Amino acid sequence: MAKQLAICTRVIAGDALETSTGLVIHLARVIVPKVGAPGGSLAKDRLTAKTNGQIISYEVLENDDFGRCVAEVWVGRLNVNDWMGSLGYDESPRV
Repeated sequence: MAKQLAICTRVIAGDALETSTGLVIHLARVIVPKVGAPGGSLAKDRLTAKTNGQIISYEVLENDDFGRCVAEVWVGRLNVNDWMGSLGYDESPRV
């Protein structure tokens, strides 16, 4: 699917945001603690600082088993999924 544009109107959690079209996007390859769990608010704050109110482009990869839209997201040329991964919020197992 081709990239689409929208404005990030709300960050729901460190791995999920809502767009100006009403679409809720879950970031592919990003694993964060739930809001309320240790580190969850920090992850949400980081994603908020990077995306909230910004024009984003996104490419939907799939709808997961729960019917959620899973996508790669960019702000300008920055891949937000990769950026969150660089902060340690990725699918890599922790040892």
